[in-house]
Amino acid sequence: MKKIILSLVAIGVLAGAAAAGPPEKKTVFSLNAGIAYDTTDDEMIVATLDARVGFRLGSHFQLSPEVTYAPHPQASILSPGLILNYISGHVFIGGGVLAQFHGSYDSFWAVKFNVGYARGHLLATAYFSAELYTDEYTGLFGSHRVGLTAGYRF
Repeated sequence: MKKIILSLVAIGVLAGAAAAGPPEKKTVFSLNAGIAYDTTDDEMIVATLDARVGFRLGSHFQLSPEVTYAPHPQASILSPGLILNYISGHVFIGGGVLAQFHGSYDSFWAVKFNVGYARGHLLATAYFSAELYTDEYTGLFGSHRVGLTAGYRF
């Protein structure tokens, strides 16, 4: 399952990067770095790196496959996902689903909500993501992450 999800996200990212063209393009590729507050981590603050592709769907919507990596000495987190954003001017807001792989021992589904600002080649995003649980000891949204990223759009 991990390989299938990672393969689909990688294909989306590569297709978006290959489709990038003149300034009026409908596809945007971005590389981003950020920090996040993570309730599952002992250190709580983690660094993040991610790659996103934005495929415009009409004049106000964008489908964005992404892959986020949070390095950690004990168990790095790899999170491929798919976000649907509504765009109004330079501001966007959206939500979607992530698959979170914690090292080689655990994986979870998560939801993600984001809001951001994009102008020219620069991009800033604030987000909230929460793992989905279905056991009797944890609520629907278990551990979560709140973060900020800044990036460059190609």
